[in-house]
Amino acid sequence: MKIAYDRLTLEMIDHSPEIRQWLSQFPADREPTAIDVLLKLQFIRRDVYADWVKEQLSVISDDPCALYAVRKFDGAIESYWDANGNPPGRPAESQGSEEIVHSVLGNLRKAGDERFLDHPGHDMLRQGRVRNIVLIDDSIGSGQRVSDFINLMMNSKTILSWWSYRLIQIHVVSFIRTHNAEERIRKYLPGSDHHQRVHRKSEKLHFVGHHHFDDEEFEMRWGANSTQILNLCDSVEAIPRWAQRGYGSVMSNQVFYHSVPDNTPGILWSAENGWVPLMPNRSFPAWLASLLAGQQVAETADGDSPVSRSLLSVLLAAQKGIRAKRSISRAIGLDPKVTEGLVAKAQAAGFLNQSNRLTEVGKQAIWDSRDKRRIVEFDRSLYVPTKWCVGRGTVQPSGPIEATRRVQAESEASVLAEDGDAGQASLEKTDARSAAPPLSVVTQQPSGPRVGDDAHGPKGERDK
Repeated sequence: MKIAYDRLTLEMIDHSPEIRQWLSQFPADREPTAIDVLLKLQFIRRDVYADWVKEQLSVISDDPCALYAVRKFDGAIESYWDANGNPPGRPAESQGSEEIVHSVLGNLRKAGDERFLDHPGHDMLRQGRVRNIVLIDDSIGSGQRVSDFINLMMNSKTILSWWSYRLIQIHVVSFIRTHNAEERIRKYLPGSDHHQRVHRKSEKLHFVGHHHFDDEEFEMRWGANSTQILNLCDSVEAIPRWAQRGYGSVMSNQVFYHSVPDNTPGILWSAENGWVPLMPNRSFPAWLASLLAGQQVAETADGDSPVSRSLLSVLLAAQKGIRAKRSISRAIGLDPKVTEGLVAKAQAAGFLNQSNRLTEVGKQAIWDSRDKRRIVEFDRSLYVPTKWCVGRGTVQPSGPIEATRRVQAESEASVLAEDGDAGQASLEKTDARSAAPPLSVVTQQPSGPRVGDDAHGPKGERDK
């Protein structure tokens, strides 16, 4: 499916008193960078995320699936299950992810799909012969929350036995995840990947997502100004150190309407030490939703561009010489399965050949997608063709020495109106005054013919 994001614009920022109050906390010289942070944020609506989850669940398996919303538990809890093998009840506080799961599950059942079970206990898993455990989250930054959740589920002899004998598989569905989070979850998962194991743990764990990016590739998410943005986040001392770049220093730029991930910059949501955030307590304020209303920006291309942004990113990766699908996935920050579909689409459209090399049609598509307004015309008003200066030194500045530039400027001004058209200096006189004559026009004393070996060179005036 095509993903649609909401984005802030400069006009919204200027007309929002809440945003202006937030910006007033920064020094005047850092305010443009703070505005750039807001412009780079991507807001995902509740219905967009719910539709995406529904689509991913529909293709996971044709067998029964048990759905569980990932959430954080108190450190005193040792197991996800009670003594009877039932999961804990829903908390009194609103849990965005759990509400989404219940909403999606209700829509699936209304459509007549009875494969999915809502947080079932051991008895329901056993009676329904459920083989697929689906863990649903919105954003996985460090991977610690998902890893802890799985370990709490595995702290049951029944579940651990089913896992060891590969009677169940785990599918982690998350809109966003990082490479480090994936490795962390796999590392602390019970079991082993030893080659002698009959059922290796990596073969029983599956990841499903849309965005899949590298933690350290900040420029992919924050643009060419990413270094200044990182320095801005680190400079706000009111924000705790662990939260300045978000939990795990992930620096995610995507915010959900139903929840604000803690891996986004802390200047957006932290209220520590008197700092006034835009999204206090990591909740999405009503005024921000009203501000973004009607400003949905689809994932389709802007203007007259013939390809979507995601497809264009695949073509740009191919232009850089990246061929392997997994390498393209890492380069553009999308899930491998999503990337595989985009590559197949590009090949079907004739943008890429079977070796994932750009075709002429693909090159033209990249050119057509460029913003022609950003192309800067070269100023040729001061350009002097080289052929006009044959046998003479050039009048163009040849080095960074300021004195040379000043002398050349003065020499040009002195002959500005001597001859030639009005307001233009004579090229001949300008060349002659601003540059020394080449060696070919300097008078030299002719040398006499040499007879034999002459170690003393030509004769001078006194020797004649």
